[in-house]
Amino acid sequence: MLPEQLCLADKGYQGLAKLHPYSCTPTKKSAKSKLDKEERQYNQILASLRIVAEHTNRR
Repeated sequence: MLPEQLCLADKGYQGLAKLHPYSCTPTKKSAKSKLDKEERQYNQILASLRIVAEHTNRR
């Protein structure tokens, strides 16, 4: 993976941002609070972008 390449990942890769500056991972909710509207919307947009690659991997 190139350093300037955008990387879309799921919640399993939360630590990837330390290794790859252009990584995008969903926001996790904390144990005490829920995600606000903007965080949920960000997660939804990220998921809609990632699903294209997931369907390609499936094939």
